[in-house]
Amino acid sequence: MKRLILNLEKKILVMITCFFISMVQATEIENVESINRSNICKGNKKITKIFTSQNLKYLNGNYYGVFLKNKYDYSIKLNFDNNFLNYVEIQDNALHVGIRNNSRKIILHISCQDIYNDISFCHSNKILFDNANQLKNLKKICSSNVISKNIPKTSYLPDIVVEYLYINGINIQFLKDLFEYQKIITNGIVDTF
Repeated sequence: MKRLILNLEKKILVMITCFFISMVQATEIENVESINRSNICKGNKKITKIFTSQNLKYLNGNYYGVFLKNKYDYSIKLNFDNNFLNYVEIQDNALHVGIRNNSRKIILHISCQDIYNDISFCHSNKILFDNANQLKNLKKICSSNVISKNIPKTSYLPDIVVEYLYINGINIQFLKDLFEYQKIITNGIVDTF
């Protein structure tokens, strides 16, 4: 009887632990969705704009984007300090949709100052452009893989994720520099072609 009670206590403890873990994950997912409510895609596809405002003249703080399409599930974080880009971070959320702050899932975290010797290249006007067709292109990316021949390709990220970054206003030269730097720090493991 004592053994039966002990087994029952273990099962109840496991159930309670699982319940709390699922509550924490649900809260984190809600936090990502509350950051940017401009959902573009319908159904099981979710694509958000990184910058909700059309005015890119003053950027300060963290800017998030969520990219969920079929097997691709990424969250993007850009950190600006008075119009200077501190870093770019991309997380692969293959296990849990939209969960951030899990270092095991970070596939790219690069400081802009590590890429450029001249800090002026980290100013937002050198990295971003105001994409007038952003909303149209984001809607298009929901239904197809919009791959532009001008956008750099890398084996490090799926082409559609790189396209997503471009559509959100990150210019082609910065993307090239970003992946070239990633290639250097990984001893050529990251191919760009």
